[in-house]
Amino acid sequence: MDKKLINEKGVEWLVYKNGRIFRPSFDRHIKRIRNGQVQEFKWSQPETELQPCVLRGYKVVSAKKGNTRPKMFVHRLLAIAFVEGYSPELSVNHINGNKLDNRLENLEWVTLAENTKHQWRTGLVDLRGEKQPNHKLTQRQVMHIRKALKLGVPSNSLSIIANVNPSTIHLIKQGKRWAHLVDSCPI
Repeated sequence: MDKKLINEKGVEWLVYKNGRIFRPSFDRHIKRIRNGQVQEFKWSQPETELQPCVLRGYKVVSAKKGNTRPKMFVHRLLAIAFVEGYSPELSVNHINGNKLDNRLENLEWVTLAENTKHQWRTGLVDLRGEKQPNHKLTQRQVMHIRKALKLGVPSNSLSIIANVNPSTIHLIKQGKRWAHLVDSCPI
């Protein structure tokens, strides 16, 4: 089957295998009373293609439902409709790591933990060193700290100079922090 109708977030989505998402056609019946007479109207809404936008690197579509406009990731709609193994608690993984590649052969159902491991394994996520949002030291500072430690400068003095906790200097000395830096890096 080339298309499937699915219901997610209280909205019906018509999902095609080629990645296009539509709002299915529907009829609306309206009754009103004017001048004591009942008037009935029938209004038909044709099948409408939803244009995706990119949000946090993923294609997203939204459809009006009452006063709200629920958003759905295109890759999730495609996986629900056409990829075996759906369960609400599972995540959709892009096998090649490209968030915009929503081909069916590139999508699979995995647990959140498996998805996170895949991101680290493929290099999509790397929060080491300066890429870590809460870092206090730069690579250059760490290299200077290592050099000073080799020259015998006390850890407490270095922690005051670098404005970090003494335990941070100790962990750098043990190789438990900034371990990805190689000592032979230029200063």
